[in-house]
Amino acid sequence: MNRLFAISIILIAAFIISSCADQKPTQKFSFLPSNPIAGEQVIVKYLPVLNEDDRAFAITMNVYLFNKDLDKTVGVELADKGGYWEGAFVPESNHYGALIKFKVGDDVDNNSNAGYLIKFYDAQKNVLAAANAGFAVALGGWGSYYLDMEMEKDSALSIFENAFESNPELETEFASAYLPLLNQLKDEEGKVEIERILSQVELISEKSEDDLTLLTDWYNRLNDIEKSKQFESELLKLNPQNNFFQVKEYRAIYAEPNDDKKLSMIGEFEKKYPGSKYLTNLSDMILAGYRDKGKFNLAYKFIKRNAAKVSTYRFYNISNKILEDGADTKIALEISKMGSEKSLAEIDNPSGEKPKYLSEKEWEKDRKEMAGYNLFTSAKAKHALKDIDGAYADIQQSADLTNSEDVEINELYVQLLFDKEEFERVDEEIAAFIENGKSSKKMRDLFKEIYIKRTNSDEGFEEYISEFESTAASNLMAELKKQMINMPAPQFSLKNLNGEEVSLESLKGKIVIVDFWATWCGPCRQSFPGMKKAVEAFSDDDKVEFLFINSWENVDDKIKNASDFIRKNNYPFNVLMDEENKVITDFKVSGIPTKFILDANGNIRFKSVGFDGNTDKIVDEMSSMISILKAL
Repeated sequence: MNRLFAISIILIAAFIISSCADQKPTQKFSFLPSNPIAGEQVIVKYLPVLNEDDRAFAITMNVYLFNKDLDKTVGVELADKGGYWEGAFVPESNHYGALIKFKVGDDVDNNSNAGYLIKFYDAQKNVLAAANAGFAVALGGWGSYYLDMEMEKDSALSIFENAFESNPELETEFASAYLPLLNQLKDEEGKVEIERILSQVELISEKSEDDLTLLTDWYNRLNDIEKSKQFESELLKLNPQNNFFQVKEYRAIYAEPNDDKKLSMIGEFEKKYPGSKYLTNLSDMILAGYRDKGKFNLAYKFIKRNAAKVSTYRFYNISNKILEDGADTKIALEISKMGSEKSLAEIDNPSGEKPKYLSEKEWEKDRKEMAGYNLFTSAKAKHALKDIDGAYADIQQSADLTNSEDVEINELYVQLLFDKEEFERVDEEIAAFIENGKSSKKMRDLFKEIYIKRTNSDEGFEEYISEFESTAASNLMAELKKQMINMPAPQFSLKNLNGEEVSLESLKGKIVIVDFWATWCGPCRQSFPGMKKAVEAFSDDDKVEFLFINSWENVDDKIKNASDFIRKNNYPFNVLMDEENKVITDFKVSGIPTKFILDANGNIRFKSVGFDGNTDKIVDEMSSMISILKAL
């Protein structure tokens, strides 16, 4: 084929794709070509149902490209084609498929928690043999974390088995994801199957590092120590710097209780594995220990010596803890200054690789937010030291970088405006924060104080603020109604801390809030003061029940561990013990805290994951959700 003819073919193909792409789709989600090939452009068409508010936002899609695991995430802003939206991406030749979710403002469309799936084809227009197995990996793992897909381990196992039946050569490629499912779901039958697959991996003539790591790890799990040691020895010869050995030593350092011994072990680790990706984790580990023991001087000295290895988050975490404890404000300021300098530099010149689960824009947003949090603690420290102008300069930049989404930052921002006696601006800013649901009780108090300054009385204040609060309540209700789902909740029966059996069936007719948590979970603990307020707000309502299910604990006496925590913090919670982690698995929870709000018929109508730091918002959201369900 001559060059001119080749160009002509390309132009014709481009014309055909362009012509097809211009046609308005009839389905919500579609793509061209219908048999996409990895390495060639894929055009996605999206036909959402939008309200007027949605039209103010850009519509974006996150494309999660996978092979035997998640490989990379690409963010694409869709173009408005007059009634539908369109975007394109080009997968790399090693990708088997893609999962997609769409975002309109804060709303996410992930195909009702299933993800929008595109499988890639070969040149003969056959689906790649590995595409289904790659999807099974997502379904049983990473899809739930990054797309909020329902974790379907049974379905993932079934898809794997079907894929391997027609393509047995895939068993060894996907063994690292397949074996854990066998181990969890098939008991003795699974053990036999695991041993069979391991024997297949053993037959590989030139084993890769991944092969040897798999054999070492799984024979150790099966308690075949001799074989595990054999393959560990082979792995050591192949690459003594392998991740397996780094993780092994990392775990030993983590388990060491003595701080001085820990520091010595970290020094040896760095000599042995210079440039290891775990050095930041190890530095953060030391600092977390100092933080928990209140050894802030040691933390400061460690940070000064190891600033390059400390994560931008840890600067914020340590300085904020010092300020919360009322310890040395000057040390907190010095740490936050170092953190601000490092995190601001990271915005334009990131030192690490982009996480596979983030798009470029998401990664940039994360870096900006981390800089914003470090500037927040700097502002907080300067405010405590009466440097109002310095604090204000920092908090302004902090609010810009976090897009005024964080209530604590907003609170300090308006407080500093108040300190500068810019009362008119304080009034305007707080009114906007209240309407947008980004306010707090302290802001409300400031709002009232300014009102009294302006009117010389508090008369009429409640009517005045109710205008803004009613807008916030209306916005919240509208947002929550968009988030409503309807699916039967898994049935369970668990004992509470008093040894009483509590079943979901026995609570039929009530609105039930199920909160999955663990004592080691920071966001769970941070959310509990808000949840305490919510429980107390409905303590006299016999149609509302709160259940706090303790799961994923890794201690010997789980009941005592949970009891001690609840008693120490004086929480009025009905705590149920999911000691075998069965209920949290049945609810397909991928991260905690996760709350499910059930209607009177036992159906899940709302799901809330994580905690955004706004205690007052928890009460407002819970009250609004309950109100919506009572009106059904």
